[in-house]
Amino acid sequence: MPVQSFLFFTAGITASIICFFSVLSSRNRAEVWRRLSAILTLGPVVACVGLLSMLHARGTLEMNWLFGNEFADMGPIEYGTAIAFLAASGFSLVIFARTQGLDRALYLLLAVACFFIAGEEISWGQWIFHWATPEGLAAANLQHETNLHNLVDPRLYDPIYCLVGFLLLAMAAMAEFGPSAYWIVSQAGENVITQNLNRFCDWVRSSHFGLTLTLSTGVFLQHESFEEYVELLLAMTLVLFLRHVLNGQRSRRQLGERVPGVVPA
Repeated sequence: MPVQSFLFFTAGITASIICFFSVLSSRNRAEVWRRLSAILTLGPVVACVGLLSMLHARGTLEMNWLFGNEFADMGPIEYGTAIAFLAASGFSLVIFARTQGLDRALYLLLAVACFFIAGEEISWGQWIFHWATPEGLAAANLQHETNLHNLVDPRLYDPIYCLVGFLLLAMAAMAEFGPSAYWIVSQAGENVITQNLNRFCDWVRSSHFGLTLTLSTGVFLQHESFEEYVELLLAMTLVLFLRHVLNGQRSRRQLGERVPGVVPA
């Protein structure tokens, strides 16, 4: 827990610096206002729900109806997370169908992963249809549910959450700091990784709430007190990014119809 607290505050300070630099580097007053309005609109909402999540996790405030509990994957947060990952799976499949090259494999894999996570989030519908967990699975599952992710101690996932969180912060920083952003654009080329990094950075810069949502997710991923809540934030981040990719494909397709020789990526 002390390690998680240290990582949480480190991530929070890092996110604050990125946020400050983002506003400071704005090109004009309209851009300053756009970024500030996004931060001041979404930021307090995300922080307030995060506070409730922490109080619930520590037992100070009982809010099972909102966040669920250790014995039932249910409630608006759990269902919202499952719906968001299911939407991300659908978007990924559409991108897969419209994409050429190695991107097809990447987005197909993402579609399958998001569908699996959506199912796991609601124990594949167990708490909706109320079936009994198979005896063998109930004996091995820590919460006696019909899912696979509870076959191991949830704390084993903490290093992965931490890594993903700081990766999001790093990508947000790369999007906002000029030299790194220019480098990403110049290196995009045909490389699948740099291409999608460029797409993500473009979304962070152009989306009204992209930066705030990315930074918030990166910070909350550092502490187990926000575990259920941050999964929803992560799913929402992914959904909005994938929608940005789809919009980019649509724009290139429309351009290709007007200008012969332009091929959708």
